[in-house]
Amino acid sequence: MCLVIAGKSTLTDSLVAAAGIIAVENAGDMRLTDTRADEQERGITIKSTGISLYFKVAKEDLEAAAAKYGTKFEVGTGRS
Repeated sequence: MCLVIAGKSTLTDSLVAAAGIIAVENAGDMRLTDTRADEQERGITIKSTGISLYFKVAKEDLEAAAAKYGTKFEVGTGRS
């Protein structure tokens, strides 16, 4: 577990753009997850906001990434 201080909103915007939800040109400036007025006004994220994105990734790519970084992965449906 780690805490990332800067760049989370920009990264989130980039992932949302990659999923085709917002234009790539707006990624990083839109701050899609900063939904509160005080967050937008101050340019900082105060309260967490959850989003779900769907990406198709080949199982072989997941296995290769897991091997490269020495981690494990589990494939599931995302449904409880």
